[in-house]
Amino acid sequence: QQLEDAVQKLRPTVNRLQQSVHEKEVQKARLEADWENESNKLWEKYEMNFAQARLNMVEGMTVKETKKNIIRLQTQIAALGTINLGAIEEYQESKERYEFLTAQQQDLTEAKGSLEKVIKEMDVIMVKRFGETYAKVSKEFDITFKHLFGGGSASLVLTDAEHMLYTGVDISVQLPGKKISNYNLLSGGEKTIIGVALMLALLKVKPSPFCLLDEIDAALDEANVSRFANYLEDFAASTQFLLISHRQGTMEVADSLWGVTMAEEGVSKLISVSLQDVEKIS
Repeated sequence: QQLEDAVQKLRPTVNRLQQSVHEKEVQKARLEADWENESNKLWEKYEMNFAQARLNMVEGMTVKETKKNIIRLQTQIAALGTINLGAIEEYQESKERYEFLTAQQQDLTEAKGSLEKVIKEMDVIMVKRFGETYAKVSKEFDITFKHLFGGGSASLVLTDAEHMLYTGVDISVQLPGKKISNYNLLSGGEKTIIGVALMLALLKVKPSPFCLLDEIDAALDEANVSRFANYLEDFAASTQFLLISHRQGTMEVADSLWGVTMAEEGVSKLISVSLQDVEKIS
């Protein structure tokens, strides 16, 4: 009976404690739900968990100051505009492209320097060779001119001797018994024989194994044809000439002749004659 009386006395306390435990359990469940909810918000909004948030916590900053700081940072983020999620990949691609183009540019710069060096070396060589060839051709031109005209003088004149790579070349001639005259005032035959003299001078400086001349003597008179034909024989040892000509004086000095004849009306016939054999027979 005494124990029952004691139990009855303690029952209100037990009930009160059980009620308190129930309330605490409800409060715990609510706090756990709030904790989970806030953790989810933290992850969704900032992509960090509680442990990471604690590492970024600023000591001594109140909740109010923290909220102001969050609002300030959010404003700055919003001012950045839309976030390009592929920016890192694009940056990597742009970086690789930049490095590739930079290497290409470096190679081109080095190649340009090498080419400029080679060009300068070639310029020096060309100036030297052009000067040497010019002097030889001018000398031979004067000799050939005198032989073909029976006197006078001729030379080549540089229009810009200070810049050998860009200079032009003029022809200066003095015909026998005449004053130095403008090339454009000469007759067609005189211009032709001057051109022939220059061509033969070039052949003397730089011999060619074969040379084809087409009606080169058409504008020459008989005296010049004879001098031209005889002078051409001097080159027979080093150059083979094939001349297309209708001039008798040119044909007389040839070793062989090829031509077309018409023995019968309307019938053409190709014939060849070796003048060397004719000379031996005669």
